[in-house]
Amino acid sequence: MTLVLNATTTIAQESYNRFSIDLGGGITKPYRQQGLATGIYYPNINLGLRYMSNTKFGFKIGGQYNQFKSASGVSVAKEFDSRLMAFNVEGVINMGRALQFEEWAKRLTILVHAGPGYTLLNSNIDKSIKDQALNLNMGITGMIRLSDRISINADMSNMIHIMQSKALDAKSPITSSGFDGGFMSFSVGVSVYLGKNKTHADWHVPVNPLKRQLDSLALVVKANEEKVDSLSGKLTGVEEKINTLETSLETIQKDLQDDDKDGVANKFDLEPNSKEGVRVDTKGQEIKDNVPYSGQDLDNERGLFFTVQLGVFAKEVSKDKFSNLAPVKTKTMPDMTVRFFSGVFHSDAEAKAKLQDAKNAGITDAFITAYYKGERITIKEAKRILAEQGPSVLSPR
Repeated sequence: MTLVLNATTTIAQESYNRFSIDLGGGITKPYRQQGLATGIYYPNINLGLRYMSNTKFGFKIGGQYNQFKSASGVSVAKEFDSRLMAFNVEGVINMGRALQFEEWAKRLTILVHAGPGYTLLNSNIDKSIKDQALNLNMGITGMIRLSDRISINADMSNMIHIMQSKALDAKSPITSSGFDGGFMSFSVGVSVYLGKNKTHADWHVPVNPLKRQLDSLALVVKANEEKVDSLSGKLTGVEEKINTLETSLETIQKDLQDDDKDGVANKFDLEPNSKEGVRVDTKGQEIKDNVPYSGQDLDNERGLFFTVQLGVFAKEVSKDKFSNLAPVKTKTMPDMTVRFFSGVFHSDAEAKAKLQDAKNAGITDAFITAYYKGERITIKEAKRILAEQGPSVLSPR
């Protein structure tokens, strides 16, 4: 018996959700605003769609809305009210997974994100006043896992503008060049995970290759153990069947022995101690009254013929019993009984006269039968053979 230990065990490919919607709100603090009298903090709303290529890296498309107003107590000439909308495409790194902090990163992790974008600045006082600029946003997001579908996040980001032409009031010109005004934002929000899998890439712990191999080997060992147990059970059953068969064979061999050599097995021999050479019947009993050979043996007639059966006898028959019914034929059966017949006819109609003679002689249970090739057949079968093969099949009278 050979067990194949190098089994091919299929480990399901790691699957996890990759998309999430990140929503947050908080405050914004502008800086480097070319002498504008800005307030300390302003409201901020941000929304993003994030996709993680794997548990460590991904990207997101997001936007944010900010509203800026002049500080209280400034002159009318310096008052402003503007709104800023920014759109960014950013790369994302899951630091908990990138640094392989798998234990504490099951509930806590940090995302680092950065990428370029487009900024649109409009004045709420004069709708015709606006400005456009490129931006670079970068930030860090702390995340706490609440469930497989929701996490809360706290984000701190810094956005700087490139080649901004107007300040946050959307009208004061920027005198510097290169990296211009920017702002810091702080927000708190939620991340909603999308997909049919149980966990998201943010929280999925990749299977260690070594652990995967060990798990695979454990499955193979378990499978082979189950096969061994199954085969052991089958072998036990086979051994029991073999023992039963051996016992049965011994019994059969004993039953088929013929201790008295009379041709009848012990199991069927009613007289198992018969003397050697004694004639016995099929039950092993000695035949005390032998039936004499009377007339011609029916086995010599190989063709088809009809005849009248006179009787079956196991003991000697008187010579005068069938004296008026000649010619009489006999057939000795395996049980050593002898059947007596009268006449060889070519049709059942011819045999009817002989049947009447037998009944007149007192043999009331005589009847017409047919033989073909030494074996008794029905009258119907005899007529069919005669019709198919013609008179040539008939036995000579």
